Amino acid sequence: MQRPPRDIAPSDQTLTPYDREHAVTYMRMLEVDAECADWRVVAEIVLRINPKREPQRARRAYETYLARAKWMTSTTLAELVFATVLHGLVYCSMRSVAMAAEE
Repeated sequence: MQRPPRDIAPSDQTLTPYDREHAVTYMRMLEVDAECADWRVVAEIVLRINPKREPQRARRAYETYLARAKWMTSTTLAELVFATVLHGLVYCSMRSVAMAAEE
């Protein structure tokens, strides 16, 4: 299972292991941005930060993750897609193992 996102997205000039691990989070950020979703809803659902209790932390996380997601689309889209596909394959593979163990 994926760990919860950090408070601030990485700012490295290359894709990091953390970015690869959270590829789905970045994809969700791009999706909700395209839908013009309210940042508070995104912070709570995607980033798991309550914007009512921690508005500054939630807003900062939202802004840094969205900026990182947009950066990725302009510089490392192929790597991001690969990471997402790999994440899905690993999840499916782990699920298959778990199901086989139950039989």
